[in-house]
Amino acid sequence: MPTCRSSRCIGIVALSLVFPRPAPANDYVGWSQGDSAVYRDKVTGTEVRTMAEQGGRVWVHYTNFAGFGPLWVASSARGERVYVLGEDWKIQLFADFDAPEGSVTRLDLGPCNRGAAVLAGRSMLSVPAGTFTDVMRVDFQPSCADAGITSAWFAKGVGPIQWTAATIAGPSTYQMISASIGGIRYPRHIGVLLLAEFPGPTVWLNMMPPVPKTPQTADVYLTVQNNTTEELTYTFRTGQHFEIEILDTAGQVVSRWSRGRAFIQAFNEVTILPGAQHRFGGPIELAYDDGRPLAPGHYSVRIYLTNENQPGVTPPQGSAPVDIRWAY
Repeated sequence: MPTCRSSRCIGIVALSLVFPRPAPANDYVGWSQGDSAVYRDKVTGTEVRTMAEQGGRVWVHYTNFAGFGPLWVASSARGERVYVLGEDWKIQLFADFDAPEGSVTRLDLGPCNRGAAVLAGRSMLSVPAGTFTDVMRVDFQPSCADAGITSAWFAKGVGPIQWTAATIAGPSTYQMISASIGGIRYPRHIGVLLLAEFPGPTVWLNMMPPVPKTPQTADVYLTVQNNTTEELTYTFRTGQHFEIEILDTAGQVVSRWSRGRAFIQAFNEVTILPGAQHRFGGPIELAYDDGRPLAPGHYSVRIYLTNENQPGVTPPQGSAPVDIRWAY
């Protein structure tokens, strides 16, 4: 029977928790609480993780809205208008996606985004998370010479998929590489399904004296389900089949599942038959290398397979934001 290699079948899939969802009123900006996405700088590889962490039927708080940072965002009950709350807590019209091309609004999202926002029109755009055919671009006039958002792209039914910013080193472009929006995961794959399981969105560490000497853990799993008619085979260099990492807000890895573990140094394979699935993962310690519990704050968790891939092909993986808090 022919073998369906992972390098031809799977890319990145992200997953966050599912919450009760109000129906979005806007086709281009309609995230609800629990939706999330990961964006990556095309040049530096720096990743930005954002999610809709709070919200109701109208206003939703984004941890990073199209590169503008934390913002409260609302959609009009009718039409395609999008509003934001500025630093002075005044409601501002961010964009009207029903307006004619060239329509202008004024924004005050300081310190470097005080100026005009111009609706540039529709286009098709490909990013690592997929190719989107109905995309609206909004161009901005930053109020700083080497900072501020210059353009943002919004895909119908998805939301912000790309933005560019001015920097001292030149223009910086962030593209969506994975997302979970409205129960749909991007990129979308036919035949092979990835299901990721994460803790959160908030994990409480027990800090009541005496603090447990053994680091507390959280379970993280990635299930690969083969919905094709061919075998799906993964080849590994060692006995380690997956890695789980916890990253801080700067993108630095603060905890790894493989820390202190030993693995057989030999090639091996995992084969998933048609209609079958395989679950990878386990508990990861919520502690630094020296055993100290992770400090309270915002983190992200990701799990990925360590299988052999063709150059440029991303291994199957999932990621999600998580908050660490201490309980006394």
